Amino acid sequence: IQRLPADTLSILAPLLHDSLLTLPNGTQLMHHARYDSIKSDHNLSDEQMQARGVTRIHPSFRVLALAAPPTLKLNWLLPETASLFTFHHIHALSAVELEAVLAALFPDSPTILLQ
Repeated sequence: IQRLPADTLSILAPLLHDSLLTLPNGTQLMHHARYDSIKSDHNLSDEQMQARGVTRIHPSFRVLALAAPPTLKLNWLLPETASLFTFHHIHALSAVELEAVLAALFPDSPTILLQ
Protein backbone atom coordinates (compact mmCIF):
# COMPACT_ATOMS: atom_id res chain seq x y z
CA ILE A 1 0.00 0.00 0.00
CA GLN A 2 2.78 2.39 0.89
CA ARG A 3 4.01 2.36 -2.72
CA LEU A 4 0.68 3.31 -4.28
CA PRO A 5 -0.06 6.91 -5.18
CA ALA A 6 -2.70 8.35 -2.85
CA ASP A 7 -5.10 8.88 -5.75
CA THR A 8 -5.10 5.14 -6.48
CA LEU A 9 -6.53 4.41 -3.05
CA SER A 10 -9.06 7.20 -3.40
CA ILE A 11 -10.25 5.65 -6.67
CA LEU A 12 -10.65 2.28 -4.97
CA ALA A 13 -12.45 3.70 -1.92
CA PRO A 14 -16.01 3.40 -3.36
CA LEU A 15 -15.33 -0.22 -4.32
CA LEU A 16 -13.99 -1.05 -0.86
CA HIS A 17 -16.61 0.90 1.11
CA ASP A 18 -19.75 0.53 -1.00
CA SER A 19 -18.92 -2.37 -3.35
CA LEU A 20 -19.65 -0.04 -6.24
CA LEU A 21 -17.16 1.34 -8.74
CA THR A 22 -17.68 3.27 -11.95
CA LEU A 23 -14.90 2.65 -14.46
CA PRO A 24 -13.64 5.36 -16.86
CA ASN A 25 -15.66 3.79 -19.72
CA GLY A 26 -18.87 4.14 -17.67
CA THR A 27 -19.16 0.49 -16.69
CA GLN A 28 -20.32 -0.02 -13.12
CA LEU A 29 -19.07 -2.84 -10.92
CA MET A 30 -21.87 -3.53 -8.43
CA HIS A 31 -22.21 -5.60 -5.24
CA HIS A 32 -23.85 -8.92 -6.06
CA ALA A 33 -26.83 -8.42 -3.71
CA ARG A 34 -27.63 -4.98 -5.12
CA TYR A 35 -27.13 -6.24 -8.69
CA ASP A 36 -29.46 -9.20 -8.05
CA SER A 37 -32.08 -6.95 -6.45
CA ILE A 38 -32.12 -4.47 -9.35
CA LYS A 39 -32.15 -7.30 -11.87
CA SER A 40 -35.09 -8.97 -10.10
CA ASP A 41 -37.06 -5.76 -9.47
CA HIS A 42 -36.89 -4.78 -13.15
CA ASN A 43 -37.11 -8.31 -14.63
CA LEU A 44 -33.79 -7.90 -16.43
CA SER A 45 -31.47 -10.60 -17.72
CA ASP A 46 -27.72 -10.62 -17.21
CA GLU A 47 -27.35 -9.63 -20.87
CA GLN A 48 -29.61 -6.62 -20.33
CA MET A 49 -27.64 -5.61 -17.25
CA GLN A 50 -24.42 -5.90 -19.25
CA ALA A 51 -25.95 -3.81 -22.04
CA ARG A 52 -26.69 -1.13 -19.42
CA GLY A 53 -23.03 -1.23 -18.38
CA VAL A 54 -23.55 -2.97 -15.03
CA THR A 55 -21.33 -5.88 -13.99
CA ARG A 56 -22.00 -8.06 -10.96
CA ILE A 57 -19.17 -8.36 -8.43
CA HIS A 58 -18.68 -12.00 -7.46
CA PRO A 59 -19.77 -12.79 -3.87
CA SER A 60 -16.28 -14.10 -3.07
CA PHE A 61 -14.53 -10.93 -4.26
CA ARG A 62 -11.97 -9.70 -1.75
CA VAL A 63 -9.11 -7.22 -1.81
CA LEU A 64 -5.90 -8.25 -0.12
CA ALA A 65 -3.26 -5.58 0.29
CA LEU A 66 0.23 -5.83 1.70
CA ALA A 67 2.25 -3.06 3.28
CA ALA A 68 5.30 -2.42 5.38
CA PRO A 69 4.61 -1.02 8.84
CA PRO A 70 4.33 2.78 8.81
CA THR A 71 7.31 4.76 10.02
CA LEU A 72 7.88 8.41 10.94
CA LYS A 73 9.53 8.90 7.55
CA LEU A 74 6.86 7.01 5.61
CA ASN A 75 3.57 7.31 7.44
CA TRP A 76 1.16 5.97 4.84
CA LEU A 77 -1.39 4.94 7.47
CA LEU A 78 -3.68 7.96 7.27
CA PRO A 79 -7.32 8.07 8.40
CA GLU A 80 -8.46 7.67 4.78
CA THR A 81 -6.31 4.56 4.35
CA ALA A 82 -7.15 3.07 7.73
CA SER A 83 -10.87 3.13 6.95
CA LEU A 84 -10.39 1.04 3.79
CA PHE A 85 -8.83 -2.06 5.29
CA THR A 86 -8.74 -4.33 8.30
CA PHE A 87 -5.13 -4.65 9.40
CA HIS A 88 -3.34 -7.76 10.64
CA HIS A 89 0.31 -7.85 11.63
CA ILE A 90 2.05 -10.97 10.38
CA HIS A 91 5.40 -11.83 11.91
CA ALA A 92 8.30 -13.03 9.81
CA LEU A 93 8.65 -16.81 9.72
CA SER A 94 11.53 -18.40 11.56
CA ALA A 95 13.87 -20.67 9.59
CA VAL A 96 12.12 -23.76 11.01
CA GLU A 97 8.66 -22.40 10.12
CA LEU A 98 9.78 -21.45 6.63
CA GLU A 99 11.28 -24.88 6.06
CA ALA A 100 8.01 -26.52 7.19
CA VAL A 101 5.97 -24.36 4.81
CA LEU A 102 8.28 -25.10 1.89
CA ALA A 103 8.24 -28.83 2.68
CA ALA A 104 4.43 -28.79 2.71
CA LEU A 105 4.24 -26.88 -0.58
CA PHE A 106 6.97 -28.87 -2.33
CA PRO A 107 7.03 -32.34 -0.75
CA ASP A 108 9.13 -33.87 -3.54
CA SER A 109 11.94 -31.30 -3.25
CA PRO A 110 15.32 -32.44 -1.99
CA THR A 111 15.84 -31.56 1.67
CA ILE A 112 18.97 -29.56 0.83
CA LEU A 113 16.88 -27.12 -1.22
CA LEU A 114 14.45 -26.55 1.65
CA GLN A 115 17.14 -25.60 4.17
